Amino acid sequence: MKAQFINELDQAFINAKKRHRAAIMPFLTMGYPEENLSLRLLQTLSDSGADIIEVGIPYSDPLADGPVIQASSQAALERGMTPEKTFEILTGYADSECTASLVIMTYYNILLQMGLEHFVEKCRFVGVRGVVVPDLPLEESKTLKVLLDNAHIHLIHFVAPNLSDERIKKIAQSASGFIYLISVTGVTGQRQNVPDNVASLCARIRQYTDTPIALGFGIGHAEQVSQAAKNVDGVIVGSALIKQISEPESAIDNAAVFLREISAYE
Repeated sequence: MKAQFINELDQAFINAKKRHRAAIMPFLTMGYPEENLSLRLLQTLSDSGADIIEVGIPYSDPLADGPVIQASSQAALERGMTPEKTFEILTGYADSECTASLVIMTYYNILLQMGLEHFVEKCRFVGVRGVVVPDLPLEESKTLKVLLDNAHIHLIHFVAPNLSDERIKKIAQSASGFIYLISVTGVTGQRQNVPDNVASLCARIRQYTDTPIALGFGIGHAEQVSQAAKNVDGVIVGSALIKQISEPESAIDNAAVFLREISAYE
């Protein structure tokens, strides 16, 4: 069942739509390139045009992530990054005056290790407004969804190009916050062009729901954002940003320049 609440994540899409824009949604691995830069990077992304920031909690077996994000997660883990440290960073973000809404992306084993109730309470405390769990099937998500709904946090579901209309309908009827549309089958990673099937995929989804659609997997520059924005409500940029911040000395400046370019798409 679709959640019966509106939070800041919903408002971010509403505000973007009023500006006739797609919401800009960068992805950032916590603890990369260094833990002490994560809070500044979050603030920089918010100040440089991000409407929503997807926060990655590093995990040792990130099945949905491509090589760039996998490498960033591994580097963060090797430097001692943990879920608890992630929430400490997000507490600092919550205490700032930044406006971009936060969505956490991580894997179900981390939630189980933390305890679902503890994880959800942590999310609520630091102002997370959505949670993405790539390896949690819809049929197994009820317990987590109830806990998140009670905290007014959206559980975000994926739609892939190879799903049947019946499956899309089932996901759409449960969707809230936004639907994470995977542009291609496979893992995350920058690609040359926005796939031609995005418009038809969005049309299939919109038969069943008016929940915003955000396109991810493969978006890397302003021209692609412009192409995608013709059909979707939000555009997620991950691997391309992670590449820009690999060197700690230039990470903040590079993140600001990159996000401003992405946000200024025409």
